[in-house]
Amino acid sequence: MQLTKLTPDRDLPVAAARYLSTPKDRVGPILGELFRGDAVVHDEGRNYVGLDAIRSWCEEVVTAFRFTRMITGITLFDSAAIVQVRAGGQLSR
Repeated sequence: MQLTKLTPDRDLPVAAARYLSTPKDRVGPILGELFRGDAVVHDEGRNYVGLDAIRSWCEEVVTAFRFTRMITGITLFDSAAIVQVRAGGQLSR
């Protein structure tokens, strides 16, 4: 297993860059292009495993929050991209 640190300004994997640059309300339909079927999203202490779980998580986030994202770190672990993001904003409800 190889761990490689990357820089956000030039090394972000294409799928991660597309995910982070796509408006939150438009991510759902293209999740299959951005995540592998066995992808894992870790958010606020919970893991969302697989496209269905990630899609549900995305829908919840879109309706519950207005936020901005700032990439704080990227690590490649074998073929997986681990992107650390600091989110800020407010509840939209």
